[in-house]
Amino acid sequence: MEGLLSQAELLKGLTWNQQVLTVLINTVTGTVAAGLVISFFYPLEYLETILQLGLTRNSSYFSLVKSQYSLGGVPQFYCGSAASILGHSFAWGFFFLCFETAKQVVGIREPRSLVVFCSLVAGLVYVTVYVPFANLKTRVIRDKRFNNSIKGVLEEVVDSSLISSLYSGYFVSLLYVLESVAQFIVYEEMKTYFVRSSGVILSGGSLGVLYLVMGFSSKFIAITITYPYRVLQTILQSGTTTLLISVQKLLEEDGVLGFYRGYNVCLMRSLPPAGFMFMLLELLRNFCFSLIEFN
Repeated sequence: MEGLLSQAELLKGLTWNQQVLTVLINTVTGTVAAGLVISFFYPLEYLETILQLGLTRNSSYFSLVKSQYSLGGVPQFYCGSAASILGHSFAWGFFFLCFETAKQVVGIREPRSLVVFCSLVAGLVYVTVYVPFANLKTRVIRDKRFNNSIKGVLEEVVDSSLISSLYSGYFVSLLYVLESVAQFIVYEEMKTYFVRSSGVILSGGSLGVLYLVMGFSSKFIAITITYPYRVLQTILQSGTTTLLISVQKLLEEDGVLGFYRGYNVCLMRSLPPAGFMFMLLELLRNFCFSLIEFN
């Protein structure tokens, strides 16, 4: 304990550049929070992918869980997990790196303009980093042709012969930028109202719950608005069809509701991680900044 205190005192005494340190802390905490949360909630992501690919026609969530468990027990729900965890961790790390850097460099005074611009830039980087890992995850789940270990995933990513296929569905995935913009606008508006402008001082526990609810709510709104792109993205990442054929097939099989395949599972998969990630992210940020006092 004394060692930690002495290190904290040392950090306080260093003459850091405030902007650089802010970017560094947000990048590291974003990467750590994403990796921890995705690792814990990955089974829900797996079930969502199964539904989006149309690999099952189970009508109930319980039946889906039961059928997948019968295929391989608990490990079945972690099929493709290495690619997803690595991809989300790297992508969120780069997202916050770009988001915070843009805030420092551009210095837009109007909060809404700042959030929109930074989210667009960071969202583009996020998609570019994450898509290859998402493709590998989808293909591991679909036909298990790729190694599901961390080493295997990294080897596949750097394999030049797969570069073009690893970016299948990239342009559809760019629609995630719209989701990230919507999410961060809603989140920042909530944060401004409830945390910065309310005048109410909240304790650590209450503040954590508030961050959880804000992350949960902002993700719900963003997903509901942009969900159809997720279905098309997953189908294209399977590498078996084109965008036009995918749209026609969805309309023929399920009508407009086909674009919301797996929506309920997506909410179950995405909302808890989003809430806990923002809570963990904000609490980690607050802890790190508490160790270093900016003058």
